[in-house]
Amino acid sequence: MLHLYNLKHEKIEGLNKHKDVKVERTLDGIEFLSFLYPFKHAANIKEESYIRTKTNEYLVKEIDDSGDWVNVVARINLDELKGKSVDRIDVTNTRLEDSVNLALVGTGYTAMIYADKDKRRTTRKAKCNVYDILEEIRKVYRLEFRFDTVGKVIHIYNKMGSDKGSYFTDELNLRKLSIKSNTYDFATRIIPIGDNGLDIKSINNGKNYVENHQYSNKIIEIYWEDNRYTVKENLKEDAISKLEEISKTITAYDTEVIDLASISEKYEVLDYNLGDTITLKSREKGIKEKQRIVKLTEYPFEPFRNSCEIANRVLKFEDMQQELMDGAETIENVTNSDGSINGNHIDSIDANKISNLDVEVLKVVNLTVIKADIQNLKVDKADINDLKAAVAKIGTLEVTKATITDLDVVRGKISSLESDRATIIDLKATNAKITVLEADSATVKNLLAGNITSENIQTGAITAGSGIIANGAIGSAQISSLDVVKLN
Repeated sequence: MLHLYNLKHEKIEGLNKHKDVKVERTLDGIEFLSFLYPFKHAANIKEESYIRTKTNEYLVKEIDDSGDWVNVVARINLDELKGKSVDRIDVTNTRLEDSVNLALVGTGYTAMIYADKDKRRTTRKAKCNVYDILEEIRKVYRLEFRFDTVGKVIHIYNKMGSDKGSYFTDELNLRKLSIKSNTYDFATRIIPIGDNGLDIKSINNGKNYVENHQYSNKIIEIYWEDNRYTVKENLKEDAISKLEEISKTITAYDTEVIDLASISEKYEVLDYNLGDTITLKSREKGIKEKQRIVKLTEYPFEPFRNSCEIANRVLKFEDMQQELMDGAETIENVTNSDGSINGNHIDSIDANKISNLDVEVLKVVNLTVIKADIQNLKVDKADINDLKAAVAKIGTLEVTKATITDLDVVRGKISSLESDRATIIDLKATNAKITVLEADSATVKNLLAGNITSENIQTGAITAGSGIIANGAIGSAQISSLDVVKLN
């Protein structure tokens, strides 16, 4: 069942007249939901309305009226991430976990990281939103994402999926197979260059390049320059990873696969998911090799129609070309028509690029700095409008207001606490005023009560200065002194 929510995010109806429901997923975390719906029942389906399934929530982005049926296309709802703008983020050689947590501040999202949390890279981005920063993190750290937009969780992997022994064969579950391959961006040697001309000679036997001849002995050499790299070990590691992909032919397979595991438990061994490595067998095309599922198209109500794309590379040639185009666009944006640099579009200049500047003592009355990398900073007093820190260690912190997604406290003293709900394993209170108390068991040493009402009280001993009992049944009584005058 698909559930429709209006633009105010209020649930209004269930969509039970759909057909051809399809979900497409890729390793970058993006998902698309599409389906057909009868025109006469589709009045409430509007652009930017919400559709929720069992697993995720989507935003309607496209409605195509084609007669009796309308074609609805919705994209995974990442509004909380795309709607929060960020002026700048610049974290150098920072742990993955710290970079992600910094990016998610104030979004309501948390991250489950199954990748190497201590992997260090540099992330720089300006004039963007949180989703743009996450995309940059995904590329720089070479990660794969899965978004849970209902639970507000981002699942982060080095490599999603596993090799469970599943296989696609034209003798059982492989209905259709088409093959595409090319070597347009083929190379066997990369010369990596980092910030300020950083190279890898000192850690690579004097060679400024890495090479891989897994497919061909030819020497096809390319430069790869990225000024975000300040650590040569990281530069070499990522150069090796990139070359592992581009030193072989790009081969992609479009397949139509019968999802037998969803039809019968006896085919559980054939279960597969996005990111899994499967064995591809085709007697007709003479193929038997392991490949990875990089795109999955699922029909939740018709699993026999499922299809997927399997390939030996995650990053396609078009994606690599887009990275080059993004770089060219950046250069174009800061260059005037005569080839000179437009200073209005430059946020910072590296002092290392200034040849004749030598200062022993510098006194500045009023200093405005767009960007500064400072190894050691000592300040008596600082007024900061917007502070973003991947890691902060603070001796004493006074805060007027705080919004915290995840808080771990070893010891806390709170003068006044207002809470809608609290789960406490061990509570010690000097003084407690409780309007209504429900307890399965209570041990009280001294009880002072203005009024006690109970249907049943069992006690070993009662000591009272004075007692008045209207009607009482006493099984046995020991009375030290009895005045007979008082006895009728």
